[in-house]
Amino acid sequence: MIMKKINIICFIIVATVIWSCDIIRVPAYVKREFNEYHGAFNNGYDTIINTQGYYRYISDDRIPYYTFIMFFPDGTFLGLFSSKNNLENDFFEHLLYDDERNIKSFLKHYYWGCYFIHKDTIEAISINHVISLNQYYDGIAMDVFVIDNEQNLILIAEKSKNRKQDRFVSVSKNNISYPAKLTFIPLSKLPPSDCWIKNRRWFWKNTDAWKQYKRTY
Repeated sequence: MIMKKINIICFIIVATVIWSCDIIRVPAYVKREFNEYHGAFNNGYDTIINTQGYYRYISDDRIPYYTFIMFFPDGTFLGLFSSKNNLENDFFEHLLYDDERNIKSFLKHYYWGCYFIHKDTIEAISINHVISLNQYYDGIAMDVFVIDNEQNLILIAEKSKNRKQDRFVSVSKNNISYPAKLTFIPLSKLPPSDCWIKNRRWFWKNTDAWKQYKRTY
């Protein structure tokens, strides 16, 4: 009887570990459906928006919460949610530490994605938390910004890709009032944009562009 109980406990522990590992991996449907990054190596985006720092939004909560988004000239971006009002060195050290340890977790307090600029509008598409862990997003998310000027962006919509309808649908967060202004903050130190998902074929729209990136980096 005691051995039976021990076996049951061991099974539960092993099952929990396996389930946890499955949760932190990028879900299969995200890999299957993302395919957004074109590998825009010479797109001129850095002449349209500021890429030498980050844009910051402060939520309307009683306790201020901050959203940061950093655009890179190559068409990728880094997003972060934080209770701190600036990106300090410890965040960059944490980011580099994850990269050095080859950590590819789906669940982090920061996220990577790619963006496209159409006239005065930016569509920033990212992989995000699964809906069971985040009520707003279902794996693939899109933020839509209007370029006010070089120093300010206006967030006009946040969307999640609905798997059943196979399209992006708007979501509304209780702590955000739309439209929301993001203000640019310059940085003297920038993290590298060579994130781990750029090495994954599923992140890319075109196989040849992905191979070109792999040869270059």
